[in-house]
Amino acid sequence: AHAFHRNDALSPDSGTAAAVSGTLARAFIPVWKQAAEYFTGVVVSNFGGTSFNLNLAAYDTAGTLEPLGQNPFSTSVGAGLQMSKLGWEFFQGNAYHEDLSWIELEADNSNRMGSIFLYGVNDTQLLDGAESQTVYGKRLFFTRPVDEGFFDGWDPDIHMCIVNPTDEEVTVSCWLKGATGASRQFHTIPPGGFLAGDASELSASVEEATNAYMDIEVTEGPGVVGFSRIEFPGVRTAL
Repeated sequence: AHAFHRNDALSPDSGTAAAVSGTLARAFIPVWKQAAEYFTGVVVSNFGGTSFNLNLAAYDTAGTLEPLGQNPFSTSVGAGLQMSKLGWEFFQGNAYHEDLSWIELEADNSNRMGSIFLYGVNDTQLLDGAESQTVYGKRLFFTRPVDEGFFDGWDPDIHMCIVNPTDEEVTVSCWLKGATGASRQFHTIPPGGFLAGDASELSASVEEATNAYMDIEVTEGPGVVGFSRIEFPGVRTAL
């Protein structure tokens, strides 16, 4: 009450409000190739002014955590610093265990995380790398899915990996399209799972397709990330 209003103004108590500050940065390493002669290195950088908590988790084709020594793995990365280790060193796994996985990276309370991964063999003559992926999409294109063109005669090993980093099941259409033919196959990928293989395993047939590319389309679900690795054993290189 006051001079211009004679009665107290009352209202019911409001609901309790909560606020949380900070962000969660995610990145995806779409393939971790484990074998006696192979390695995958993971580099995580902190470009911010404060440290952040880093969480890594490795998943199998079914979206289940790999049975490793410590999976998930958590640590802290200081401001302006980076952490660089082989995959099995992070997870305290077996360096000679043969398997394919994918790795999810999460940085708590930071949007200043950067990450790359390197893949190769122990003598480093087969070596390349890429940035970790941070978004997923409804459509992907692999531009060199089959052994043709400048690959002729080099006997390349072409391997593609399609990862579902979401918590929903996805269905993907893997369509190999070429100038002289096409083949198509549908696959279902569980939450956190992935699909891996060459063009014949993903699309059923490569015999009729020339000048071909692989069209990956998500027909159901939020999206996927993808990666292609091509090895040339005879000339000891990879891309």
